[in-house]
Amino acid sequence: MGYEVWRDEEGSKYVGPISGSTIDVMADAVDNASCIFVVVSRAYKESANCRLEATNAHGGVKDGLQMFYVLCEEDYTTVSKERVTAWLGFLIGEQL
Repeated sequence: MGYEVWRDEEGSKYVGPISGSTIDVMADAVDNASCIFVVVSRAYKESANCRLEATNAHGGVKDGLQMFYVLCEEDYTTVSKERVTAWLGFLIGEQL
């Protein structure tokens, strides 16, 4: 559809894949993005790198960056018995 997508293992035409400083590459990817899709899962919430990336991206929202949250586990949502909580729940809640 013509969208350039950055993924940490593959990179994109704007930012290469993660190598060297993970934080620097993730920051470059966020800085070059017009929108961010966060694929919400338990593993994502527990990942320190994912937290850094999402928190950095959230800081760009005030400058026009769009963030979208894709809930990919049926029993792990904002309203399920085991809810998305803590830092990730906070970010999602701000978008609701």
